[in-house]
Amino acid sequence: MSPRLPALGLIALLALAGCGATSSQSATEQNVVETPAPNDALIAPTPTIIANHVTLTTDRATYAPGDSVRVTIANGRSVSVYAIASKANCTALDVQLHTPSGWQAHNVPLCGAQEDPSSVEIKPRSATTVTITAPTAGMYRCALQYTTVTIPPPRSAPSNAAVSATNLTTGPATTVYSAEWEVKSG
Repeated sequence: MSPRLPALGLIALLALAGCGATSSQSATEQNVVETPAPNDALIAPTPTIIANHVTLTTDRATYAPGDSVRVTIANGRSVSVYAIASKANCTALDVQLHTPSGWQAHNVPLCGAQEDPSSVEIKPRSATTVTITAPTAGMYRCALQYTTVTIPPPRSAPSNAAVSATNLTTGPATTVYSAEWEVKSG
């Protein structure tokens, strides 16, 4: 008997088994098509952590005035990032309104007078979700200004690393934006 014969027999047997495979699903089960959720469906923001980037993601694309807007801040960098939580609804986020002349800061409730606003740390390769209140009708985006030095910086930090707790632009700050989201009335 040739050594190839048992191998050919095994291959033929496997091929026949594959041809006769049946599904245990009925025809109606096989034709089920899942409909994707509409853009304004309530879903939790999924933290997509992109290497070497800090990103902002909202949980929906459309809101009504007063709705909760859940924004995920994802840090894909290899170092912690820091921001000041003294902006919209006591978070580190600014809310900007799209106007005919471009993006403008919007009147979203800020924190009351804070002597020492708190610093927020987002650790490397992690994400955190904050909630702000949807303002009046319009097109918006969120902005996050962050640094990679602690706020205030440690005493051992170089003097040019100093960052004002109320104005990050005096330090080595970076600003990132979310995708646009809409607030619709009624």
